[in-house]
Order: sequence, then C-alpha cells, then structure tokens
Amino acid sequence: MKGCRCAAVLVLVLVAACASIPDRTLDTSRALASEGRWEDAISLLEAAAKDKDPSHPYRTALLDARAQAARSLLRDAEALAQSGRFDDARALYQRVLRIDPAELRASAGISSLQAAQRHAAWLDEAERAIRRNAIASAEPLVRQVLLESPRSARAAALLRQIEEQRPRAAAPALSASLRKPITLEFRDANLRMVFDVLSRASGINFVLDKDIRADARATIFIKNAPIEEALESLLVTNQLAKKTVGENSVLIYPNTPQKAREYQELVIRNFFLSNADAKQMMTLLRTILKTRDVYLDEKRNLLVIRDTPEAVLLAERLITAQEQAEPEVMLELEVIEVSRTRSSSLGVQFPEQVTFGVVNPITLQALRDLTRADVNLSTPAPPAGAGTAVQINLRRLFGDTNLLANPRIRVRNREKAKIHVGERVPII
Repeated sequence: MKGCRCAAVLVLVLVAACASIPDRTLDTSRALASEGRWEDAISLLEAAAKDKDPSHPYRTALLDARAQAARSLLRDAEALAQSGRFDDARALYQRVLRIDPAELRASAGISSLQAAQRHAAWLDEAERAIRRNAIASAEPLVRQVLLESPRSARAAALLRQIEEQRPRAAAPALSASLRKPITLEFRDANLRMVFDVLSRASGINFVLDKDIRADARATIFIKNAPIEEALESLLVTNQLAKKTVGENSVLIYPNTPQKAREYQELVIRNFFLSNADAKQMMTLLRTILKTRDVYLDEKRNLLVIRDTPEAVLLAERLITAQEQAEPEVMLELEVIEVSRTRSSSLGVQFPEQVTFGVVNPITLQALRDLTRADVNLSTPAPPAGAGTAVQINLRRLFGDTNLLANPRIRVRNREKAKIHVGERVPII
C-alpha cells in the first residue's frame, strides 16, 4: 500500500507540473475562435505548427480549429440561405473555402444558392397568385419547387394552403350559392322532388345518375341552414355522393365503389427521389394507401403515381417524410511511421549503473566498526532540475517520423468505410 501511495503522489506531481506550464498560443487561439475570428486563430496555429512533427499539439489544434470553423460557418450559412439572405450566405461559404479549399459542402452550398434564389422567386409569385385566388397559376410553381427541393418547408406550406383553397377556387359561384340559408320540411317525400326544391332555391343544377332509384324517399327537417348543410344531410342519409362538374352544376350518384371509380378524378404525379429507395417507397405506398397504379423506374429512382388528388396528396406527404438525407461524417486520418528505437523510449527509465562506497579514509579500525550509516549509494548525475535519477516518460514527441498518408473519407450512417494505403502494382 505504501508503494501505491508513492506512485499516486508521483503521478499527481507530474500532472501538476505539466498543468503549471502555460501554453499561450493555444489559449489565444481558443479565445479568437470563441469570438468568431477563425482566420486569425488558424493563422496563429499555422505559424506555431510550422516545422513541427505531425503529432505535435499545435498540429492537432490546427486540424480541430479548421473542422470547428467549417462546422460553425456552414451552419450559419445554411440558416442564412433558408431565411433568404443569399448574399450573406455566399460570403460565409467563401470564408469556409478560404479556410479549407477542400471543403466539399461549401462548394455545394454555393452551387445550391442559385437554385434557392430561383425557388424563392417562384414561391413569391405563387404567394401572389394565391392571394388573387389564382390556384391554377400557383400550383405548378409550388410543385416544381418541391420536385427540385422536396424538403422545402415553405413550398410544402403553400401546397397545403392550395389544397385547402381548392374547393372554393374550383367553383366560386357554386360555393356562394351553397351558403344561402334554406328551410326544408319533408316527410317520406320523393327524393327527386327534394332535389328539385333545392335547385329552385339555390339556382344550382342537380344532375342525378341513372342508377338512383326513381322511388327513393327522403325525410328532412332543416330551418335557416345553409343549402350545403341540407345537401350533405341528404347525401349521407341516402348513401349518395356528389361531384362538381361546373360552376353551377353538381352530379349526384350512388356512393358505391364502382360508381366512385367511374366518376373520380385521377391525376398523375412524378416523384424523383434523392435519398429514399424507390422500391421501398413503392411498397410503403401500396401498403398504406392501397395505391395500385404505381410505376417504378429503378435506374432514375423515380415513382409515377396515378390516383385521386386526395390520395396523391397523402402520397406526397409520406414521400416528403421519408425523403431525409442520411447523416454523414468526414474522417481525416494520418498514418505515421515511427522507428522502433523511438517507441521503446516510452515508459520508466531506470539508472544504468549504481555505485556503493564507504567513508574515507578506509582503515582496519573503520572496517571493524562499519555500520549502515557509513555505506553510501550513488547513481549518475540526473538531468538539471530533476530530483531523482528515475525518469517516467508519460508522453513523448518524436521528431524523426515519416507521414505515410493523410487520407480523408466520407462515411454514411450504418455503412462501412475502408481506406487502402499503398500501391497496387500489376504483375505481368
């Protein structure tokens, strides 16, 4: 136990000695980085790391500073681009390239700014069209933006607004007529006669499907309610459905699967996927939405859907939720060759020789009366400033090293990364 306490005290003394040596260069660079002065911090570390071996602390601090600067500036640039401040975002991307010319995300960010500006102009025009209730002009612009940038939150919000305004925009005159109040009191009356009364009161033409029975009866009692409410009550209680065929005409047909397939409106949408797998997405749509008319193009990662507008809208929301980029990380490695003699210098270094002696002068009487106090033990002189000849090297920096390779590799989530260092020589 006494030996363990001595070792612990020795380690604490070494740590305290290392901590007591201030490194003003590293402290200054950290202070500059905390203020956002990345260029000054990196310039200071570059000057300090010049002519230093690869494992020197300055070299590690320089790599860390470059990585932190890139992450911070790229995050700010992306936020500025999303808020529409494209000039400020471009300036930050250019700062990143000056710090690290090999940063691919900065180059891609500058390339995407032009598309972002084009999308912003399209969405501004779409918003003006929506305010004018010109849904037919706004919808193609919004869908084109979503086709090129599926994760655009602004375009998705505008598309939801378009879907909410679509019924009112499709037949404004019909919507105004359906909001008129009406009073109906019918008990076991002929259904066709009830629709005739609704037509006279609202001025709307009701076209009945040939499969609606002529002897169908209806009972309804409504006072000062909108015509739309009375119409919906009649449809629900008689298993009917409606379809708008014009600004002043409504088609009434039996609410059966066969009739729904005959009268439903079908639209076709193309979905180009950037991150999600098209085959898995097709399975998802068929499982959740029961969509049958789906075409898959694996080469182009394309899905073509033919279904009702409501089903296509749900499919678009599912695809947008799944179209998420997988996280990636950039690894920077250094392969260093260190000689065997240098690596063996780590650890505990004991004295190479020990000398025993007795007091001077040596006489027979002195030898007869010799005790432990008269025997001395000496070792070679320790280095200047050292209190003992036993040295413990906890960390050693080598100057005679050889940097074999310094590769960079981008790794995607849940994927293996391999680095091959060396040469492939063909054998003829």
